[in-house]
Amino acid sequence: MKNLNIKQKSPSSLCPAIFELSGALCGMDAIEFKKRLLIYLEEFPNDVALDLCGLNDIDLAGINVLAMAYKKMKQYGCQLEVIISAQTNVLHMLSLTKMDRFLPIQMRAAA
Repeated sequence: MKNLNIKQKSPSSLCPAIFELSGALCGMDAIEFKKRLLIYLEEFPNDVALDLCGLNDIDLAGINVLAMAYKKMKQYGCQLEVIISAQTNVLHMLSLTKMDRFLPIQMRAAA
């Protein structure tokens, strides 16, 4: 993934698996991350947190990944948490696409 960096933290009994994303969740990188996330969810249908605080860009392909993750997690009876910074393009895109209305978003103050 050229413009997207992913750091995966393994789940413990107290917290879900966390995927920390940085860079851009756009285009082919978003599609590749979607495949990786689907494989993970097939193997480990547990709660997942997507930490998007490090993202500087997201497009409709990236928004599609979030929608797919939310839908798939619901099917498995699991929780999805989306963590974003208050002052980012990600928040703007979530608002424009109305995804902020149903995604479980946790705001983190900008560093």
